[in-house]
Amino acid sequence: MTKRLLVALAMILGLSTVARAQGEPSTLPTTPGVRGQDEPARPPTTPATTQTSPPPKPPGAAGEFGNAGQVVIAVDVPFQQEASQFGLVRSSISMGGGTSTIVVMRPSADWFITPHVSLGGLIGYARGDVAFGDAGVSSESSVTELMVGVRAGYDVRMSDLVSLWGRIELIYAHISGGGSGYDLPVIVNVPVLFHPAPHFFLGAGPVFSRDLITRVGGNDVAKTTNYGLQGIIGGYLGD
Repeated sequence: MTKRLLVALAMILGLSTVARAQGEPSTLPTTPGVRGQDEPARPPTTPATTQTSPPPKPPGAAGEFGNAGQVVIAVDVPFQQEASQFGLVRSSISMGGGTSTIVVMRPSADWFITPHVSLGGLIGYARGDVAFGDAGVSSESSVTELMVGVRAGYDVRMSDLVSLWGRIELIYAHISGGGSGYDLPVIVNVPVLFHPAPHFFLGAGPVFSRDLITRVGGNDVAKTTNYGLQGIIGGYLGD
């Protein structure tokens, strides 16, 4: 009797414990950062990317001149009566002094191989016809000159609109007619350039030239030294 009662009590206690366990809500721990089934998916995050911009160019048209790859086409403008690169000059002297006609074609170009450093060259043709004396008793002679030259330069920016472009040039000129010969002058020109707009400039500066070698008919002749002012006007292609 006592054993059966104890067993019955134990069974009643066990059933009540199971009933309470089934009736209590579940308290399972949640893991932070884990999305639930009803929670919407979050868009994937991408790392921020930084874009590096190229270094700014110096302001003003002078800051754009002299960049690597630019090709410069310019014409020298001498402050004297002389055809420098392209021209036709006709001169006459009164009292039977004669007449002369000079034709010159001397195209040139410069290329900036690196920023501010330029290399250039030229080819040229010149012809001069001279007549002396009165009509019927005059004498005529002609001189032809073929030229080829190389030069190097360096540009220095001074302000937004002004730069300094120094150049040194070496020219070989072959002369024929009236005594054949050749001439080898060196020319230094340092113009101050004004850049009113991109791809265009004009300026002026000192010029110096000296004949290194001058031979006519196989003999050395007097060498010439010139110095003065010379203008320049031109433009360039490229950024």
